[in-house]
Amino acid sequence: FKVLHELSFHTHHLSGLPNIGRLRIVDATHIKLPAVLSEWAYVTKGWNVVKMHTRLVVASPDVHYPDKIIPSNGKASDHEGGELLIEVSDATYVMDRGYMDKIRMNQWIKDEIKFVIRLKSDITIQVEEEFEVPEGKNILRDAKVILGAERKMRPVRLVEYQDSKGKIYKVATTRWDLLSTEIAEIYRNRWIVELFFKWIKQSLRFVKVWSTKPQGIWNQMFIAMIAYILTLTVKLKTQSEKSMLSIL
Repeated sequence: FKVLHELSFHTHHLSGLPNIGRLRIVDATHIKLPAVLSEWAYVTKGWNVVKMHTRLVVASPDVHYPDKIIPSNGKASDHEGGELLIEVSDATYVMDRGYMDKIRMNQWIKDEIKFVIRLKSDITIQVEEEFEVPEGKNILRDAKVILGAERKMRPVRLVEYQDSKGKIYKVATTRWDLLSTEIAEIYRNRWIVELFFKWIKQSLRFVKVWSTKPQGIWNQMFIAMIAYILTLTVKLKTQSEKSMLSIL
């Protein structure tokens, strides 16, 4: 997109999060369709949906934008969408459990793709080495591990931490260069993509589709992406203090 090139010009100097760098958050959101008009999007009874697989760039703590989206029907899994969104980059990819796949993770490691991904609760974890955790922080564990009982994966770093509500998270990463607290901070930033989905659904009223045909819905997804990028570009070019919604 030309508009994406324009935005990149205005954000190329931004280096991401302090001491961490740029992030690329990968996630997907559902758009529900009326069952009677969209049999092609049937997933299960009462659930006819399409998905917008999204890659969101975190260029700075305050600047983030989608640089690639993949439309699909609701039956496409998250990791299938991720196949087209996770590419070699200097950024660190951030993903939820739906993208966890040992074969793909091994390939990311071989390709030197940096990632932080939440682990599924039933994954077998074999510890190779334990690292010291900082006192007075929310870090419960920091270790070098191998995932899977078959031991076919290359080692990754496991960071286990507890959030302010007492919920425990286990994430795997290839960022050996950061503090365990910084790894936890990376995953906490995954909420930014949820805010993006909320923004396009509420501000652009994306919950109301213009068409129930695949091409019509795909077009609406790309228009929503372009609208967000244009709004952010105007905000950056004018150095406006106004909210994205006010500019829109």
